[in-house]
Amino acid sequence: MFARMSPRTGRKKSLSNLVSGAVYTTFPGSMTTGATAHVKGSWVSVGTVPFDVSEFFFSINNNAAATNTALLYDIRYTLDGVSRVIVPDAVGSNALRYSKYYPIKIPKGALVEVRAQSVRVSTAVTFFIEFFSDDNGYYDNQSFLGCVSVGVNTGTSSPSTALAETTTGTYPAMTNIGSVTAREFKAFRPMIGLNGTLISPGNNLLIGVGFGNVIYEEYFFAMDSNEWLQPLMHLEPCRIIVPQGTQLQAAAKGSAASTDPLVAMQCFF
Repeated sequence: MFARMSPRTGRKKSLSNLVSGAVYTTFPGSMTTGATAHVKGSWVSVGTVPFDVSEFFFSINNNAAATNTALLYDIRYTLDGVSRVIVPDAVGSNALRYSKYYPIKIPKGALVEVRAQSVRVSTAVTFFIEFFSDDNGYYDNQSFLGCVSVGVNTGTSSPSTALAETTTGTYPAMTNIGSVTAREFKAFRPMIGLNGTLISPGNNLLIGVGFGNVIYEEYFFAMDSNEWLQPLMHLEPCRIIVPQGTQLQAAAKGSAASTDPLVAMQCFF
């Protein structure tokens, strides 16, 4: 259940699963991956939101040195007996303090739940979640109803495509990510994972995403000596219309050519 609510005068209210006054060595929530590799575990209740949510942050701790931690997670809400998965098969491999920003609406009174699958079975994965209202309606107009994952392999709990990274300062030819889109989307962004246990600590990655061999947005990631991936800041989706039938693409360049990151796309509607 939620433990702390903080009013923000004139604009927003926030709500998180932190307990006031507690000292944490990891995130306060916990979910367990399935007892079989690459099969979802049980849904874990986070709590019922007491206001209309316009956006939220979700962070997980799923890091283990020199270990393949491939993981996918789902987020759903249930209201009036009807459940809706708003974040399916999101990539969470080698993530520590990796805060994902979701500009997605959740209605007041909805029960929020999470679950995960991984190459690692019956593994506890801790998480932090914080929701925000939008009392003046501005951000609500910028929010989405949900998202889907494109280019994810649920049989390996990871993105399907490895990008050949260059160190020349210029991008290589763009690589197709997943199948062509089945519907129109309003925004998209990359989700990255490590290629098995192939690690290059200290590597910096710049990933360009787009379609039609045009890069519309770039995202920066750093990898530290503890082998976890960290974006420079939260990843705002690239807000450009993606027509139905579009082939999404990506390219990578960085400071070391040995990482070859796995990349999928998260598309918002």
